[in-house]
Amino acid sequence: MQVFATRAHLEIYGLPEGWLATCSPADVDGALTAASAIAAGYLAAQYTLPLHAWGEDLRRAVCHIAC
Repeated sequence: MQVFATRAHLEIYGLPEGWLATCSPADVDGALTAASAIAAGYLAAQYTLPLHAWGEDLRRAVCHIAC
C-alpha cells in the first residue's frame, strides 16, 4: 500500500503541536495507511496507481482524513 503522507506531514497539516507525541507510532502509521487507502480509492478512478509523485494537496487531504 502506498502511503501519501508521513508523521511529519500529519503534524504540519493535521494535529496540534505536541499531540503526535502522545500517540503510539503504530496507531499513527495505521491512521496514515488507512487514510491513504481511502484516497487511493478515489484516485484510482482517474489515475493509474501507484503514483510516482504527488503534491502537498494530497498530503494535506490524507492528513485530514487520518485525523
